[in-house]
Amino acid sequence: IVGSINIEDSGHKGTYNSVSLNFDDPQNKFESRSISVFNSNYVKEDRGIQKSGSTRTPFITNYYNARINAKQFLDSSRTAIKVNFVMSPKGLLYRAGDIIRITYPRFNWVNKMYRITNLNFQENCLVQVTAEEHSDTTFLIQPERQNRRGVDGTTANIAPPSPPTGLQATD
Repeated sequence: IVGSINIEDSGHKGTYNSVSLNFDDPQNKFESRSISVFNSNYVKEDRGIQKSGSTRTPFITNYYNARINAKQFLDSSRTAIKVNFVMSPKGLLYRAGDIIRITYPRFNWVNKMYRITNLNFQENCLVQVTAEEHSDTTFLIQPERQNRRGVDGTTANIAPPSPPTGLQATD
């Protein structure tokens, strides 16, 4: 980094702990269907204050994909720091979308990840870099938790399998 680094934090203005999303559902004759997603950990971080947001998905017609999109929007709203700095001509090797790590002791950042959103090549051969905070967990798709239910609707008692017996080793 040549010179200083500019940090832009939108603060609590752009962060949400619940998100609603509408999508066109083919099972509902392509009428609008609403999905709401919230994260209780985010509500605790916000001291119980409700922060709702909404997003649109005009080309998604699948409930599962719409839910994934809403969760990703919710998670990405929690990482809102943008950085702007000038670097040496070596920055020509980067592309928008690349992930970089920044260590900045003043804010206790050690290898904090940022995704490059814009590169501006200047006349003096330096490169202006704009990047947004990045979190891998935002882009990981977690399988839905499945409950095992018994016949009467209660949680089934499933015994663990017994260990194998009568094993012999041969050459």
